[in-house]
This record gives sequence, C-alpha cells and structure tokens, in this order.
Amino acid sequence: MSDRLGVPSLPSFLPSSLCQHLLCCGAVRTEALFVLRAVIFSQCVFTRGRCESLVISERKEVGLQIRTYSNNLGSYEVFLVAGVRIIIKHCYAADRGAHTAAVMDLNDAKTRNHELVPHKGFKLINGTHDPDDVDQIYNLEIRESDVFVVTYPKSGTIWMQQILLLLESKGDVTAFSKLNNSSNGDLIPWIELNGNRQAFITAPSPRLRVTHLQHQFMPSALGQKKGKVIYVARNPKDVLVSYFHFHKLANMLETPKDFNDFFEKFMRGDVFGCSWFHHIKTWYSRKDDMNMLFITYEEMIQDLESAVKKISLFLGKELTDEQLANVVKHSTFNNMRKIPQASYEQVPGDLLNHHQGRFMRKGTIGDWKNHFTVAQNERFDEVFYREMKDFPLSFIWDIRDIE
Repeated sequence: MSDRLGVPSLPSFLPSSLCQHLLCCGAVRTEALFVLRAVIFSQCVFTRGRCESLVISERKEVGLQIRTYSNNLGSYEVFLVAGVRIIIKHCYAADRGAHTAAVMDLNDAKTRNHELVPHKGFKLINGTHDPDDVDQIYNLEIRESDVFVVTYPKSGTIWMQQILLLLESKGDVTAFSKLNNSSNGDLIPWIELNGNRQAFITAPSPRLRVTHLQHQFMPSALGQKKGKVIYVARNPKDVLVSYFHFHKLANMLETPKDFNDFFEKFMRGDVFGCSWFHHIKTWYSRKDDMNMLFITYEEMIQDLESAVKKISLFLGKELTDEQLANVVKHSTFNNMRKIPQASYEQVPGDLLNHHQGRFMRKGTIGDWKNHFTVAQNERFDEVFYREMKDFPLSFIWDIRDIE
C-alpha cells in the first residue's frame, strides 16, 4: 500500500487521472493515502467501465472542508472536520447509493507515523522526506542564478520566501499573490521534500529554494562558489518556543506532551533539524567556501529596510527606492498576516491543523521568557556558552534591547 516512508504507492489498475492527482498534489499526500485505501477497499469503483477525466471540486461548510473526486463512474468525498478527522465515502454512478468506505483519524495516523527517520546523523520526517532522494541533492548541478535560503526550522523561512518573491517582482505583491497557489512554498519550495529535487532539475532560472538540511546534504557545487546561499539564524530560545507551537499545528510532526517534554527533545536534538548548535556551526564554518550571506532574524526585526537592501545587494538586484520600499512594506509581519499565501492560511488542513493556531504566531523577540523556567534558562545558557564559545556570533534575546 505504501513505501517505507508512508507515501502512497499507486497500483497500475487505478485510472491515470486519479493517480496523477494523488501523486502530484503533495498538499494532500496524507489525504491521498486515505483516498487510495478507500478506492481499493471498495473494489475500485473508478475503474469499472470507461473512465472519463477526474473532476476535483471543493466546498466549505461550518467547521467542515469537503473535497470531491468524481467522474462518470462515481465519486469520492473527503471530509476534513476541524482539519483533523477524515471521512471518505463513495457513490456508485449507477444508483448513486452512498456508504462510508473508510473512517480514519489523523491523530491516529500521527501516532503511527510521526517517528523521525534517522539518516546519516540527521533526522528526516516520515512520509515527507525520502532518504535516497535527499542523498541525490548533493550531486545536483548548480547554476549561477540559483539561490538557496538555509534555516534551522522556525528561523524565518517563510519571511525570506516573501522577501525573495518581492525582490523578483520588484515590489509588486500582486505579481505572485494572484497566482493559483496555496502558499509561497509552492513558488519557493523546500528542496528536500518528496519530488522537489526532480522538479528543481528542469525548473527555469532563477531557481529559488529553501531548505532545513545540514550542510552535508546540499549540492557540493555550492562549495565551489556556484549559486548563492542566504543563511538566516535566529536566537535558539525563541526557535525552541516557536518550534514547540509549530509541532501542535503540523500534522506531520508529533504533538508534544507539554513544553517541558519538548524542551528536553530540543536540547537532545531529537527533532527534525537535529541540534540547532550543530546546524548553525557547520554552515557558519563553511561560509567563506561559498557565496553566502549570513543574516539574523533579529536584525531583520530591528531594521527590515536595511536587511532587505543587504539581501537585494547580495543577489545583484537593481530596484528603485520606491520598489524597495514596497518590498519592505509587504514583508512586515502584520502585512504578511493579511496575505493568505504568505501566512500559509490556505495550506490544507490535513497538513496544518489551523484550529490549533496560526502559522504566523507572534514574530517577535523574547517570547521564550513566557515559557522557560529559571532552571531551564540557566541550563540553556550553560549549553549555549559551551557550544558557541568559539564562534563569534551574538544574538538579541529580548525585544526591549532594540526598542
């Protein structure tokens, strides 16, 4: 039914229209597995007789999102209740009689599938990453115009997606916001997600990508100063807190028992991204080997205009003062929250449980003070000093330090 990472393996007897949608639409990958099972359990209603093109429609009701797959042979309806529970029912075209084909709870799926996949000293997400595919990223050919934004999770990735898209459009937010995409991640995707490496190979220039991978997995050509890398770092205390809240939102990750439990996992590096300290140190220590701009989340908050100008200069963009001002305007936290693609509010509920909170939560400095105990803070400071004492990096830990 599925490969070792939980990604649907579609049998040859399913109609090509259904297969194409289930495989190509990564946004409904979890749902796709359930749809596939429902199709097989019901003796493949879609394959009886002559298949016409599959029609996909969607409607919303209070607390309910309904996606319908249909053709001349029948239809399947997928119900996402509060972004959590999926109920699939099918209707035979002959008599339109309906019955429930499968009832599954995504919380149960998370319990079974949330375990991270250890791979070469790193941890990948079950069902989201393929270790063999990730290994092939290293050998990708790189063009001079390629740009990779590298971050540890929850360090400003979607902020940089918005900024890069605005720099490409010279500040015109309508140039990409009107496109039929659920999020900016469709336009500047994660290179390590299933299927994205292959798409990268044939994509037109400029190829803009983001990644949470450690240095060891990235294209070796970056070390020959081909392409460009922007590394965004964020103070790790705020990273920990933001990552804790994201785990409650993201259906592909384990829901933490509580903050104390997640604190321990983060300190051990037992999360996707592994150790924050190892991630930043390995990238920073190689910054002179590649065309890299190293910038911090805190300096972007402190002076977004200066940060945008620095990024624009690094990428060789030529924008007027008015165009740069528009880039800054549409990259502020408050304005991004108003743009569904930038704020990830349109990402399907089977990936992000929007009822658990907003993807763009606070976007500030120092929220860790609302979560850390005195003992946790003291312990974190000890580890930070021990790990970072040989690296000339400093962070802003409180928003009051820049006000």
